[in-house]
Amino acid sequence: HDDTKIIKLSNGKTIKIAATAALSPLDMIDLSWGIRDATGHRVWMGAMLWCQALPELSSYFRSHNGGICRCMELGTGTGLGGIATAVFCENQQFDLFLTDNSASALELCRVNCALNGVSTSEKELGNIKSLRIAKLEWGTGILDGNSASHLDVIIATDVIYDIAAWPPLLKTAERFLKSSGFLLLSHVPRAELPSDVEFSSNFPSNGNRPTQYQDAIESYLLRIAQDFDFKCNSIVRPKDLNSFPEQQSMDDAGAAILVFEFQGMAQKFSAQP
Repeated sequence: HDDTKIIKLSNGKTIKIAATAALSPLDMIDLSWGIRDATGHRVWMGAMLWCQALPELSSYFRSHNGGICRCMELGTGTGLGGIATAVFCENQQFDLFLTDNSASALELCRVNCALNGVSTSEKELGNIKSLRIAKLEWGTGILDGNSASHLDVIIATDVIYDIAAWPPLLKTAERFLKSSGFLLLSHVPRAELPSDVEFSSNFPSNGNRPTQYQDAIESYLLRIAQDFDFKCNSIVRPKDLNSFPEQQSMDDAGAAILVFEFQGMAQKFSAQP
């Protein structure tokens, strides 16, 4: 990978993330043909917003069963979201599940976990009680042949490039979360609205979608989430945070962190052989 990002968190901790600086033309060809998806090899805006917002979000990871927070990241890619959470919440113990449907992304995630001491070794970060880096296809609820249930928190950063991915993601969260668990989505409105949702697609010359379109995508996500018993408790926007260099560009892009509480019943399901 041709880029290593150094990310400083507000508690003074520093994270190193090996990543791809940009997708190459070959990456784009492979993606269009369904051969290989390298999107998980980059650090995207939603993950950077997540790092900035951790002081506002850290309370969701505290005071869970036996003092251990059972947390899963969906579409982990480089692993930045989960790694930053564990490093920032250094006094909170975690059972951490970092998941993706891409084998190459999971390999990169393993590299970045090692770079940042995210392991079960007490000689490393020290607050990871168990760590699983595993393949997960949204909608199945099966984690490398094993089930994981009654999670406290599920996180996802910048994973909705196709609006059709939202219901399978919600189905996965519904299957893994405990009742009153939380789904935290760091979202940048990149996706197209479904064809049956009317909205003008005339975009301004600066490349950002108009605010009305950003709002329409956000409203659509909130409406579909209700069908899966997820209630949006709060929305954290870049302008709500302490000043940081990318704040204005993130606001202009419509980036936000949507905080959902699962109001359904925790599901019981067994592992498949």
